Amino acid sequence: MATPYELRFDMYNTALERLKEQYWAKKERIDVARETEGKEISEDEYPTFPSPENAIKEARVIMAFVNGDK
Repeated sequence: MATPYELRFDMYNTALERLKEQYWAKKERIDVARETEGKEISEDEYPTFPSPENAIKEARVIMAFVNGDK
């Protein structure tokens, strides 16, 4: 059985992976649009790689779901 610390770390890693998948999907869409359509992309539209703070926020969302919070 996992300890509470291991469970929290797993939750953090799950959240980070979700955010990284979102980042790479958005980056790929932008890159394809730029290459195929010749679109100019501003720096504001380009995604930023998820930070630890973003991962913690996402982990809290996941934890709220697991706990059944509204």
